[in-house]
Formats: sequence, C-alpha cells, structure tokens
Amino acid sequence: MQSSLSSSIDRMGQYLGALGVIALLMGGIGVAMIVRTFMAQKLDTLAILNCLGASSKTLFKVYLLQSMLMGLAGSLLGVGLGFALTFLLPPKMEGLINLKLEPVFYWIPALQSLLLGCTTTLLFCLWPLIRAVRTRPLRLFRRNLDEEEKQSTRWEGWLSTLTLGLGLAAMICWQAESIKRGLIFLSALLISAGVLALASLFFLKLLKALPQSGSIARRYGMSNLRRPNNQATSIITCLGMGIMLILTVRLVQMDMLAMLNKNTELSPPNYFFIDIQNDQKEIFTEVVDQIAPEAEQTLTPLVRSRLQSIDGKLTANWQYKDRKREEWFINREFVLTYMAGPPPKDNEVIKGEWWDETRAKNAEVSLEEDAARRLNAKIGSELTVDIQGIPVTATVTSIRKVNWRNMRTNFYMIYSPGALEGAPLTYVATVNVPDSKELELQHAIVEALPNITALSTRDIVDTVESTVTRLTTLVDFMSGFAIAAGLFILSGSIASTKFRRLRESAILKILGARRKVVSSILGIEYATLGVISALVGIALAQGLSWAVMKYMIKSDWHVQPVTMAWAFSFAVLITVATGILSSLDVIRDKPLKTLRESEN
Repeated sequence: MQSSLSSSIDRMGQYLGALGVIALLMGGIGVAMIVRTFMAQKLDTLAILNCLGASSKTLFKVYLLQSMLMGLAGSLLGVGLGFALTFLLPPKMEGLINLKLEPVFYWIPALQSLLLGCTTTLLFCLWPLIRAVRTRPLRLFRRNLDEEEKQSTRWEGWLSTLTLGLGLAAMICWQAESIKRGLIFLSALLISAGVLALASLFFLKLLKALPQSGSIARRYGMSNLRRPNNQATSIITCLGMGIMLILTVRLVQMDMLAMLNKNTELSPPNYFFIDIQNDQKEIFTEVVDQIAPEAEQTLTPLVRSRLQSIDGKLTANWQYKDRKREEWFINREFVLTYMAGPPPKDNEVIKGEWWDETRAKNAEVSLEEDAARRLNAKIGSELTVDIQGIPVTATVTSIRKVNWRNMRTNFYMIYSPGALEGAPLTYVATVNVPDSKELELQHAIVEALPNITALSTRDIVDTVESTVTRLTTLVDFMSGFAIAAGLFILSGSIASTKFRRLRESAILKILGARRKVVSSILGIEYATLGVISALVGIALAQGLSWAVMKYMIKSDWHVQPVTMAWAFSFAVLITVATGILSSLDVIRDKPLKTLRESEN
C-alpha cells in the first residue's frame, strides 16, 4: 500500500506542475486575444504612421516593446501574488509533511517565473502584431478589419507558428526537466486540445443544422456563435480543458477515498507491531491472549537484505534505462520473509508454481510481478541477495500478483524456509482486536516490550485520507487557474468583438429592442458556450478519470452523477456570469452614444 500511495502522490505532484504549464499556455491564448484587441484599436494610428513614413518593421518594434512591457508588468504582478499565496498555503502543506513552513522569497524561482511569463507573452503576441502592422493607409478610407487581417503572407504565418511551437516545446521540456517527458506531455496536451476543438466544432455544426427558432433572442444568440472571429472554438477548448482537469482530480479523489473505505470494510488488522525479537515472541503472544483472547494475530518473520545480482548480473554494473526512476528500487533495502504453507491472502500466483512441503527445503523465491518486471527476472532466474555480508542465492519459481491495498504485510520477495535457514531475523505482528480493547492492548504491549513499535491502521487510514484531501485541495487550486485562464480568454474574445457587438446592439435598440432582449441574446450565446464546454469537459473527465484509476492507480472506477451535475451547473453559471459582466456596456450604452463613438 505504501508503494502504491507514494507513486500516486508523486504523480499528483507531477500533475500540479502540468496544471501550472497548462494555465500558463491558456493564459498565453488570452494574451494573443488581448493584443489583437489592443491592436484593433490602434489601426487608425498605424495607418497614419504608415502615411508619415514609418515602416512595418519600425511599427512592429514599437508595439512589440509595448506588449512586452505589459507582459512584464503582468509577470511581476503574478510573482507578487504567488509570494502572497505562500502566506495562505503553508497550513495546507504543513498537514502533509508535518513541518512548520515559513514564507521565504526565493529569487531564482521568481526570475524563472518572470522569464516564463515574458516568453509566453512574446510567443503569443507575435502573430497578432505581424498582422496588425501590415495595415495600409487605405484603412483611413475603408474600414474592413476582416480583410485587413488577411493581408499577412503565408510565410509569416508559418514562421509565427513554427516559432510558437518550438518555444512552447522548449518551455515545457524545461519545466518537465526531461526532453522525453516534456515531449510526451506536449503530445498529450495537443491531443487533448485537438479532441476538445473537434468536439466543439461538431457541436457548433450541430447547432447550425438545427431549425431556426421563432424567438429573436434565441436566433441572434445562436448566430453570434457563427459570426466571423467569434473565437467560439478557442473558448470551448480552453474552458473545456479547465473543466476536464478540475473534474478529473475530483473524480479520482472520490474513487481513491472509496477504495480506502472498501479496504477498511475487509476487516484489516487494527495494529502492526514492529521489531519483535526472536526471544520476545512468547511474551508478545501471552500479552495479547491476556488482553484479548479472541483477537486474531499473526507473526511474520522479517529478514533485511540488499540485492546483489540477477542471473550473475551485478547491481553495481546495472544498466539503467531511466536512472532517476530505477536506481532507488535496485539499491533499496528489501525486507524478505519465508513461509512453508500456501501463499498469503491476496497473493495470486500468476506464473510458475508455489513450493510444496518437499520443495520448501530448497532455495526458492517468489517475486511480486512489478518487482519481476523491474528486475527483468523470469521463472528460473537466479536471484542473489546480501544478508549482513552473506550472499544468499535462490531460484525464482513463481511470480505473484499482490493486492498492496489490503493493509496487511506484503512482500516483493517471499522465500522458501530452506533458503533463509539460520538468517538473522525479527518479527512483525498483525492483530485484529475489538475497538474497545485497542488502547489497552497497545499500552500493555509497550509496557511489556518497550522496544516494539505499534502502528494503528486507523491512524494510517486517517493520514492517507487527510493527505489525499489536502493534495486534492492544492490540485483544485491549481486547476482553478486553468478555469480562470479559460474565463480570461472568454473576456478577451468578447473584447475583440466588442465594437461590432456595440454597433449591432445599437441597431437592435433603434429598431425597438429593449435591454432585456439584448441581455437575452448575450445570455443565450454565453449559456450555449458554457453548455458545450461543460458537456465536452465532463465527458473527457470521465474518460481520463477511468484511465487513471484503471491503469495508474489500478482500482475500481465509479460514475459520480451528483458531482457531474454540480460541475455542469457551475461551468454554465460562471460562463454566463463572466460573459454578461464583460458585456455590460453593450447592454447599457445608449444607441446615440455608440453611433457617435463609432463615427469618431
């Protein structure tokens, strides 16, 4: 159980880093939209400067500098907010590591964050800047932004895309601290974004195929999703990814807690008693029988060792494929045991045969399946371990599948009695005692045998549940940035089409439409975006959580309809709220004001 939990926590840590990168990239898309909106407001200025002799190269440098200064300001603000959060998060972290944490400002991570923020700004602002600075003086007499944006050449588009792709790959590999893991993550990110984009296009096409509604608000709201430069696909993709990430973590957390509860229902032992010496076995048994004669108890011999060789291949000369991941396992201290009877509970022999009474006198060993894979061992392999300087060699005769979550003593290597005869050993005991006698038994054992360590499975389960919950809180916090980035993109998209929306709302108001109608049009548009984002994100979260539970955590997966319903409602609500708040001037402004500003 400890091995499985540790690997799961490590993966959660990697997931936290991945969420940070995803939020950064989604924020980059928002930067591109904001820069595009900013440059759309400067097109007249660009055309005038072009008339006065300013080249596209000069204009590009000027507005690139402005964009980078805004990116630097945003990055500095992010570093400041990040440091401020260190005063809020330590209480969550202290519960995980049992250490007192004091907020300290570190310059290197701060500078790295600034570099990432500025690099992201640079990569994502290139394309909108290149398109904008090609504005010609004709702009002053003919205002057609859609045609102007098509003036950029194909090679400029390919160059911007190539620069963006290489820059993102370099940033992700740097964050992952491995080119291989970085490229795998980038591939997974591109596949997820591709699936989300295709799903959003499918739903938008489906909406287009639906019959026209008789309601003017519904008809206009739906048509807004198909307007030029509406960014609906980008919004759905980013919001859907944020929903997918945060819901996946929540579903995995619920399944992990269900797994723990299921294991506790199997009546695991209440206590583990560690470091029982050979001459203390009888005293230990007498104390248990005296306090709780009805208690179920087992004594398991333990022998500590280190791996020396496999089939003559010394561990000192081991060829690692991934040294960081493999070295700890090869060089760790292995705790062995031996038994003459059948395999222990929740140990299934999947290859080879378990020894019988006759073969128990031979030097044989049974390996857990994951250990066999890591050691590249098979039936018939010769395994040599070092026990206090003495090499002990045994033949691998079986491979087992072990349920590490049963809260019982489990081993990578189980030997036949003949292999470890005469080896120095201690014992670990498991005791299943009524709840009312737990403390009495613990005090009696510690008083009679002070060297023994008592571990309560109840405390272990509580610690695991607390750890999972606290980690999930941190992951939810990071996932919230992904959601916020999606909403930022939604706001940027609204800003990029703000002038067109203002003109259209002014015309509708002149034709007799009230604010309620305009609000309904916008509400239907944003609600549709929220519904599609939620449906796609929830569907992908279901698939991803199933894959995590089946292939990474290797446990049961459950459908959580209540959680999905809450996620759907929340996604639609925040999308509509963000959209309406970003469009208040479209709803409130008088037609005359809008038309005057448009003329100016």
